[in-house]
Amino acid sequence: MTAAGSDELSLYLWSLLAGLPLAYALVVAVVGRPESQYRWKRLSYVGCGALLGLVLNVLLGLPQSWFLIVLGPTAGCWLAVAILWVRSRSVGSNPSDLRPLVAKSKASSIQGAFSERLSILIALVLAVVLPWQMTAQRVRTWADLAITRMHEGRFVAAYDLLDRIDQLSGPKTAATVLPDMSRKQLETQIRQMIQSVGGVEITEVEGQLQKVRLLLGLDEFELAEELLAKILRDHPESFEAFELAGLMYQFQDRWSLSETSFLRAVELVRQRDVRGESGHQRVAIDARLWSGAAYAARKRGAYDRAENCYLKALEAAPGSDKARIHYVFAQFLEESQQALKAAEHARQAALLEPALYQVSAQELLLRLRTAHLGCFLLPRRLAGEQAATEKKMSPAAMKDD
Repeated sequence: MTAAGSDELSLYLWSLLAGLPLAYALVVAVVGRPESQYRWKRLSYVGCGALLGLVLNVLLGLPQSWFLIVLGPTAGCWLAVAILWVRSRSVGSNPSDLRPLVAKSKASSIQGAFSERLSILIALVLAVVLPWQMTAQRVRTWADLAITRMHEGRFVAAYDLLDRIDQLSGPKTAATVLPDMSRKQLETQIRQMIQSVGGVEITEVEGQLQKVRLLLGLDEFELAEELLAKILRDHPESFEAFELAGLMYQFQDRWSLSETSFLRAVELVRQRDVRGESGHQRVAIDARLWSGAAYAARKRGAYDRAENCYLKALEAAPGSDKARIHYVFAQFLEESQQALKAAEHARQAALLEPALYQVSAQELLLRLRTAHLGCFLLPRRLAGEQAATEKKMSPAAMKDD
């Protein structure tokens, strides 16, 4: 199953599960009422109306999110009808006869009716709110992933994510969460890449590597893998080929192969003659390769190895790259529940590149302070250091100096 199909299936499953509390509340309410108007046949009429709402969603071409929101109450209503029908058939009587009737006072009867209606209302709200929240969360996840794909140069993957956002929540939502990305812009870039692939001369290894980069940007992994195999066979000393192999395996979620390829590229960089490269270029290459190996190790669950690779990347990184690696390292440490270390690296990223990471680092620190074990240790120490740094850099402090 593709990633898109898996995401869509999970949304449908969550919507169906959201209807379970409503089904329970309706069954309890119907069984507990002896009056004929609460019988399961009347409830089936409500289910028919909900089904009509689903059909109208499809006919009117509304976003998929509306269908998912209506699906929860519909599933709950029809599940209740099915349960009541089966139970009525098993005892040979109406569901209203399933519970012994006990004489109640007028006050207790009113109180019971209010409690049942309240439970139905709460369950109905849950059946609507849960799919809505899941949809909103999925849109945010896809938007962040689309931005990442754009930075990687994978315009076809970014286009697919934009298309999925449009189908799920409508074009207006996509324009809101991704104001700097448009379908027309992506189509233009994809056409340019396709034209470039046809115009690349592959007689030299540099042209072959360039074609592989373009194929990866178009998500043509099979063609890229065939060409990479030829390059590695003819030029086994090319660290660029192993780096591209690491990226290709990363894009395919083949994490062990990705990590192995990046580490092999590191070894080749150490062995090769770097007379044509400046010291700055060399350390930038080392930092990039160690970062790739760290990310692959992180995704396959080898946290100790990932942390070691991130530390090597920080050691090798030039000043312009340190902030990015600090922030990525902080995200990894947050994921591995190392809150204090994560906070420290997030703070370092914000200090080195405040324009890029100040807001993101503050959001990460907020998550660390509210959702992680030991979060009570974070606020004063880190906030105090941050305040001291801001005070030191303020115009008034510089004037006093």
